[in-house]
Amino acid sequence: MDNALAIVGVYFTLIGFISGLFFTRLDSWYGDVKEFEGSLRSLSNREDYKVAQSKKDGLKSSTPMGSFIAVGFLTTMLTLLSLLIPTENPALNPNLYLKTPLIMTVLFYWAGGALLFRKGNSILQDVTRKIAVGLRGN
Repeated sequence: MDNALAIVGVYFTLIGFISGLFFTRLDSWYGDVKEFEGSLRSLSNREDYKVAQSKKDGLKSSTPMGSFIAVGFLTTMLTLLSLLIPTENPALNPNLYLKTPLIMTVLFYWAGGALLFRKGNSILQDVTRKIAVGLRGN
């Protein structure tokens, strides 16, 4: 029994560590997108908008979607694997103290990541429209 709880605990640690590393990358990308959006307010001439267009394209192409999905599948598989570990006659309820928090961590990973990607891509779409207007000289 102690081994089973230790294994689930290791899974929980791995999932928290791996998803934390990824969210550092995602949060950095989202921060760059927000910073870029703010920098558009100071643009005034067409040449500035041309530079902004290339910067926007770089931000769009650097979206860490592939690693988000890969890390998400890895953490989901580890969570599903932890559910198969037998826990008969435990001293404490593993569902309450380990498995439920583990599942919640993975669900928040998927939901939080999807929300940040959605918001970041929405900002990039708004920026694309602003740049197009600026390139036309309006």
